[in-house]
Amino acid sequence: MGLAIGNILKQALSVIGTQTVKVRIAAGSTINSAGVPTVTYGDPIVVSGSVQPGIISSFGGKNVSEKDYKDMGLDWSRSYITVWIPDVGLNVIHDKKTTDTVEYNGRIFNVIQVADWLDQNGWKRCYCVERKAGE
Repeated sequence: MGLAIGNILKQALSVIGTQTVKVRIAAGSTINSAGVPTVTYGDPIVVSGSVQPGIISSFGGKNVSEKDYKDMGLDWSRSYITVWIPDVGLNVIHDKKTTDTVEYNGRIFNVIQVADWLDQNGWKRCYCVERKAGE
């Protein structure tokens, strides 16, 4: 069954198109020359998937409402994207300081949620928030 679901997703992406993103997985932290802990990342991983603006429900394919943003503890004034990509090992914010990132259209987004998309097919749905200067 997982193979059929994966094939359906590949078919859908062939119709709606894909975008390329760069993923960076947090590897740890080091102390920079100013004595400040700084996140270190592994090499960027370039993958193709689907990127949509806002927080998109996996089932129903629509943006969630402002009330839902607030209920989820999200800031309506920030920029969010939903990314469907193959499983490359992305994780959510680890300790409120360390997060994996997705780069799309020259903008860096922190990964705030990763979920299996239909469990068996190896794809992930990632909610991401644009990184503010200094994050």
